[in-house]
Amino acid sequence: MAKPRFEVAVGLFVVLGFLILSMIVFFVSGVYFFRPGYHLKAQFDYVGIIDRGAPVRFSGVRVGEVTKVDILEPGEERKTAKIEVTFFVERHVVVKDNYEVSVRGNHVMSEPHVSITPMPGEGRVLKDGDVVKEGISPFAMDDMFQEGQVILERMGKLLEDIGTAFEDPETKVMLSDSLKNMNNLLKSLNEIVVGEEE
Repeated sequence: MAKPRFEVAVGLFVVLGFLILSMIVFFVSGVYFFRPGYHLKAQFDYVGIIDRGAPVRFSGVRVGEVTKVDILEPGEERKTAKIEVTFFVERHVVVKDNYEVSVRGNHVMSEPHVSITPMPGEGRVLKDGDVVKEGISPFAMDDMFQEGQVILERMGKLLEDIGTAFEDPETKVMLSDSLKNMNNLLKSLNEIVVGEEE
């Protein structure tokens, strides 16, 4: 009789330990099953490295987290593919349809997150399941590097053209003559000013 009781006690202990461990993991990760709130969706052209579990911030304050990221294929509603981010927002936070919903923090010094920024004016209060169709996508770092590369190449070509122009003997003579003329002009102006002062 003692053996079955011991097995039941061990089983209960293991289950209880698993539940406590699960609660600790969810508490540390910021995910709670029984937290009151609602889910919203936002559609973006590009979301960078955002993924499930990323924080949702309202004017910088954490108020929820991303629960799902889906790819929406082109169809009747849209010409190009979109990324739909589903995120949880705590119940006490009011989000209106004129607020800006954007993806931020896609660089080395910041964590990726969904940012909700209140905007002035009247707007409809969003409810569970509502979709923000015009989410503001982050600037892609790769695009910035490519743009920088193009600018550097153009600057290099410009400097090369300037160097070639200065190597031309005629250009050197013209530049020297221009400097001499400028010097003579300054001398003449100086003489006029001195003459008026006397």
